[in-house]
Amino acid sequence: MPSNKKKNSADKKRQKQQRRTRQATAQDLKEVAPKFRQLLLSARQEYAKGRSYNAVETQNEAIELGTRKLPRFDDDSLVKAHAMLELSLAKSAVMTDFASGDEHSKLRVEWHGLIAEIMTIYESRVAAG
Repeated sequence: MPSNKKKNSADKKRQKQQRRTRQATAQDLKEVAPKFRQLLLSARQEYAKGRSYNAVETQNEAIELGTRKLPRFDDDSLVKAHAMLELSLAKSAVMTDFASGDEHSKLRVEWHGLIAEIMTIYESRVAAG
């Protein structure tokens, strides 16, 4: 049976390691969050200028960055839902103004999938309180 001194030492080491992990995660977030916000802003600006294809590409890039780097981005995140809503608006503009034929059909299916996923996130958040 380990002594209390050894047990306390192991607990302190574990707590110290957890603290370091949290600090590293916070540092990563400080580096990634501004890039994520900048991508969202530039996508909005592209959309406002009528460059819907560029807005879709930038929004996809922002969502991919959030998925890879931001903690809890995929856990029914309202940030993700908002980014996806902006992506769906840009895709809607592409469908309305530029796409035709197969591209229009493909975008429409993607658009419906985005809206369904957004609604799932909002409904789960509302149900959670």
